[in-house]
Amino acid sequence: MTSDGSSVPSLSTRLDTLFRVWLTPEGAERPYCEVAGELQQFGLDATADDVQRWRTGEVSPQHDDLIGLARVFPGDANLDYLTSDARASAVHAQLALVLELVEGRVKDVRLRSEHEDIDRQELTKLLKQLREHRVAT
Repeated sequence: MTSDGSSVPSLSTRLDTLFRVWLTPEGAERPYCEVAGELQQFGLDATADDVQRWRTGEVSPQHDDLIGLARVFPGDANLDYLTSDARASAVHAQLALVLELVEGRVKDVRLRSEHEDIDRQELTKLLKQLREHRVAT
């Protein structure tokens, strides 16, 4: 549940989460100018200021911008995460878990039977993508 009581995170919260999960190899968040540059390579007219204002919720990106943002960050579920309220909550829960693991520098996780509602296959796939992204870049 989000701070306003709804179960669907706001778009700015979702964008913030992508920035916090998909760090550079040095462990820093991706600079807005870098994200804007990649969006421009996709033919979108976006500046670093635009990206920052989308992330803070000051301005909402257009649908084409969301498609571009989904491509900029690694991960198969980004488009659904950014454009589908129906899928956003489930993907956000997985990303929030990843954030807790990464930011807490957790080295070992053991899921017990009482956590069967967690889609272990999707979680494993997401953690693998995160690891591969950090190794590849």
